[in-house]
Amino acid sequence: MSVADIKLNIGVSMKMLYDESVKIVETSSSVDDAKKAVMSHISLTIAAKSRGYIAGIYTSLLEETLTLPEFKDNIDNQNKLFDLRLEDKIIHSYNFDTSDSAAYRAGLDYQEINRKYTSAAVAAGSATAGGILLGVLSGAVDIPVFVIIAGAVLCGLGGGAVSYCKVVPDKNKKRFEDSIRNLLSVMDGELRSWVDGVVAFYHKEVDSLRATF
Repeated sequence: MSVADIKLNIGVSMKMLYDESVKIVETSSSVDDAKKAVMSHISLTIAAKSRGYIAGIYTSLLEETLTLPEFKDNIDNQNKLFDLRLEDKIIHSYNFDTSDSAAYRAGLDYQEINRKYTSAAVAAGSATAGGILLGVLSGAVDIPVFVIIAGAVLCGLGGGAVSYCKVVPDKNKKRFEDSIRNLLSVMDGELRSWVDGVVAFYHKEVDSLRATF
């Protein structure tokens, strides 16, 4: 899967998550139940897909790199490239495990997630999910991917979730659904920017290697 295909897949996934989230809202009886279920579903899904995106990005970029003159017919240089272990380096920068997240074990505690997300935003110098994800890659941030996405979802649903109540269910569920649509639209762009950041990281590492030849 090419980088362009991965970006297209992100868009498809956001549309799928919207449809699934709407179904969750329709069957939820309270704002807390709806917010918690939507936050959990979106966060877990994106965290899982993000790991797959990294593998796809690496495979696509490696194929391109191996066609360069320095690598195409040079086994020694190819081995030096493989020795960089760039896929492992990128994947191991991220914590994709949800089981060791205190916020997750505590049942998606909003305050804990918000605290971690705010701290990560300060460390990364960015309040966006994409910026914080790149902060993880640079070593500035060290929290699970799930919590990063959950924090972004919590921020995005804040206003809409407050409006959703049982008093005027149809009207206010629609507002909540609009908040989800807006959130996922922003998340689409943030994840695409994150992909660009991972690509830039890969090229930087490969260019540093090529400079030694």
